[in-house]
Amino acid sequence: MKDTAQNLVTTGEGVIHIVDQAHLAQMNQTAATLTPDESEIEINRLETVPAQTISTPRLVDVTVALEVKVQSHVPLNDDDGQPMTDLFMLEVVHFSFRDDLLDEDKYYVDAKGLIPSVGSPVAITVR
Repeated sequence: MKDTAQNLVTTGEGVIHIVDQAHLAQMNQTAATLTPDESEIEINRLETVPAQTISTPRLVDVTVALEVKVQSHVPLNDDDGQPMTDLFMLEVVHFSFRDDLLDEDKYYVDAKGLIPSVGSPVAITVR
């Protein structure tokens, strides 16, 4: 089980981060295989701040940080019954947007600043 999955199972909470293109390469480095005693945060020199509603800290300088609590966890096995991956149902209990993306008075998010960054750059058009 990957550290992220293990941490979600152990603590029942976590933070999902969405980053912009400027931080994408650095965030992809956090997917490296490390031993449980190695920290992706320390190795990649990432800065954290306390989260608002959970004990897990969140990263500084991300586009969006979603503080989540685990509602359910389902380990998924391959055809041979070996662990393959994990499925989590998560409840978002708090979110933080980069200051320039959120107009709190109008409850408006500037969607043009939200560029997907899971895995590799994705081209999208926001109108």
